[in-house]
Amino acid sequence: MKPDAGHSPGKMLECPSCGLKNLPSAAHCGRCETYLGRRDMPFAPYSLRVKAGFIDLAFLLGVILVLDLAGIWILMALGASGDWAVTWFLLVIAIALGYQVIFFATPWRATPGQRITGIRVVSASGGEASVGQIIQREHEYVMTG
Repeated sequence: MKPDAGHSPGKMLECPSCGLKNLPSAAHCGRCETYLGRRDMPFAPYSLRVKAGFIDLAFLLGVILVLDLAGIWILMALGASGDWAVTWFLLVIAIALGYQVIFFATPWRATPGQRITGIRVVSASGGEASVGQIIQREHEYVMTG
């Protein structure tokens, strides 16, 4: 964001990369897009996170149901053996476990439930979480239950 005449220079945030004075409300530098280190981003309330979780659960169950039915139909049509059914089942489980990572790899950077409820997942510094950070987050979630 560009500085304006309504703010005094002492209250402006200086970019550590290019030195541009930015508005106090800016999260990124208006010139070079460097993250300015704001930590005033609030946590999403528990009730909102639960709501996003239920939306994601319903979406994921729908995706699994469609994939399972499509897989069964295709495997039956091809006359495949039971080995293919096990492989298909494992693929669906992998998709379910990678649900968060898959959606964070998209330009949305959020699951459907998070998008609908307006929740943003950020890194510890308050900036945009990377796919690597999301993978680590999901790994810790699966390991700790």
